[in-house]
Amino acid sequence: MSGMPDTNERDIVTELKMGRFESPYLQRAIDEIESLREQVAAAEKVKTIAITGEAIRDLADFAGFSVQERDADMQELMETEYVLRTTSPSYMPINEETGEAVECMALVYLSDYPEEGCVPLGMKAPEEQQAKGEQDD
Repeated sequence: MSGMPDTNERDIVTELKMGRFESPYLQRAIDEIESLREQVAAAEKVKTIAITGEAIRDLADFAGFSVQERDADMQELMETEYVLRTTSPSYMPINEETGEAVECMALVYLSDYPEEGCVPLGMKAPEEQQAKGEQDD
């Protein structure tokens, strides 16, 4: 089990969730997939937290960074909810160009649009990943 669905599975699940296919059997399959994903995440102690744009700005301010407001509709951005999720060996983002897992501490994605992709946080430098791979051999 890879933990991360491939693109086709993700697209199908998204289509099903959006109600484009009506079937109680398909809904039951979706529910079972979500349940299994939650069980795997719980077993691997994957943690998830929802955070708003405003909280992210407050955190950046606390850390000594300044946030440049680039959008005219900042209120909407402040209310946008993001999900931060820790990673595990079976739940790593996949680099679309190489097809390989990207080792990172966590990932963040829009809570309303997870199919839009994610941003890895705390990525290891390529030389660290290479050194880890040499140790595993």
